[in-house]
Amino acid sequence: MLGFLPPVARGAIAFVLLVLVVAGIHRLSTATDYLGYQTNQGVSLFAVQLGWAFVVSLLALFGSAIYIAIELGRDGRRVRSR
Repeated sequence: MLGFLPPVARGAIAFVLLVLVVAGIHRLSTATDYLGYQTNQGVSLFAVQLGWAFVVSLLALFGSAIYIAIELGRDGRRVRSR
């Protein structure tokens, strides 16, 4: 997706995203609306079903990515051997 960008730009984008996640981790892990967050009335993300659904989705995403990487690695070896 970002293959047209030089490696330095890709690294800079990754770094900025990491900083944003670290800076906003409290807000990202709180289940509430805007007004509830402003008055500190939110609950932990894992106290509601949304948090667990998020974990399951991440596991499925990583599992799929690992499977695709393994299959692409196998196909790459087959192509080189021809």
